[in-house]
Amino acid sequence: MIFLRRCCILLMCLCAPIYAQEQVRHYEAISTVNDLVSLIGITVRDVIVRFGPPSAVYPLRGDVEWQDDVVFEYTGVDFYIFKDSVWQISIKSANGIRIGDAKMAISLVHGTAIEDKGSHVIAPVLNRSWRVNYRYEIERGKVAAIYLYRPDF
Repeated sequence: MIFLRRCCILLMCLCAPIYAQEQVRHYEAISTVNDLVSLIGITVRDVIVRFGPPSAVYPLRGDVEWQDDVVFEYTGVDFYIFKDSVWQISIKSANGIRIGDAKMAISLVHGTAIEDKGSHVIAPVLNRSWRVNYRYEIERGKVAAIYLYRPDF
């Protein structure tokens, strides 16, 4: 019995670094708009299978009850889940725009297709079979947060 326990512990110690490396490869693979958009609508199970357990899970209250989300937090990307699917993703950079960049960078990248709402800017992801948008939150003239979401969710 002791031999079996030691074998299990040894196997877990040997496999854990491989699992961690695999998760890093999955995250590094999210580098294009198509990769990000493909994550909108995946299930909670798919998130965990692809990225492993999140570093944090927390509820996020909306203004009204139906806007409540559960957030799965990972390094560099957060998944906002409604019911059992991802409807929004928070990222640190998109299309060359990073958190901390000037608001003007958004119009330089996205052109005239943007909607400037003052506290945030909406930019559509073009050539999609369903509508997907970027939302850039603005504070003091700089990008404070970047989201990719499906507005009809």
